Amino acid sequence: MSDTTTRAAWPELLEGRGGDCEGSTPADLADLGGTGPEAISWYAFCAADFTAQLAGAARAALARWAAGQR
Repeated sequence: MSDTTTRAAWPELLEGRGGDCEGSTPADLADLGGTGPEAISWYAFCAADFTAQLAGAARAALARWAAGQR
């Protein structure tokens, strides 16, 4: 597989999964034909997505706590 093909494949893989990382497993990637760079990209995307969700939840909790302290 050429480098160009690899770069073109992983965004399609993410798009095919709808950007939903919840519950995904390596077997899910294998079913979609994702290996190597595609799998790494997928799990990096999921880690970034989870981190963003966690940060948003923390901000919301802190805002509620701060509002209750006034």
